[in-house]
Amino acid sequence: MSIVHAEEAKGGVKELRRALGERFLPALAKGEKVGYFAITEPDAGSDIGSIRAKAVKDGDDYILNGQKTFITCGDVCDNIIVFAGIPELAPRGMTAFIVEEGMPGFSRGKKFKKLGMRAATNAELFFEDCRVPEANRLGEEGTLLTNTAMAKLYGSELAMKAATWGIQIFGGYGYMMEYPMQRYFRDAKLTEIYEGTSAMQRLVISRAVLG
Repeated sequence: MSIVHAEEAKGGVKELRRALGERFLPALAKGEKVGYFAITEPDAGSDIGSIRAKAVKDGDDYILNGQKTFITCGDVCDNIIVFAGIPELAPRGMTAFIVEEGMPGFSRGKKFKKLGMRAATNAELFFEDCRVPEANRLGEEGTLLTNTAMAKLYGSELAMKAATWGIQIFGGYGYMMEYPMQRYFRDAKLTEIYEGTSAMQRLVISRAVLG
């Protein structure tokens, strides 16, 4: 019976993701709306398990409270995937919610100036008793942390490896500021730092594997 229930649960999650995709992806794909995700906080970034943003169930909604910082496109996003903890499931309650522009309790703060990736803006986000429908939850409660860490580690390290090889292939030209390869290298390096460093992603994964 446990296998049957597990398969039913997987089916429910797939159906939920399909429904959310139908609601949000067409406008994002057409460039009519901008979307990004919000993980980093003033006191939590590399260790996403330390995120303080909280989502408390209230009927068919969640009440979201917290602050995010350094969020890419945070000043212009229409849809933001926000990572928050479910208090009763701590320490493994990390869950993602789609917050939409105009939801009461959602506001934006200052923008930041960066060394690289200057084409993308970064800003603060605030959630004060922000009511998010249960239908905007991505997947089941508390199932996010390890999968996210694995995807982030693989993607960022692959980007850095490709950029490093690019510098080697172009030689001295790749190292010069007048050619674009140096920009790709600088931008790829940032992916190993933001939204949780590679070292911290390995720690999160090892905790999940070793218990």
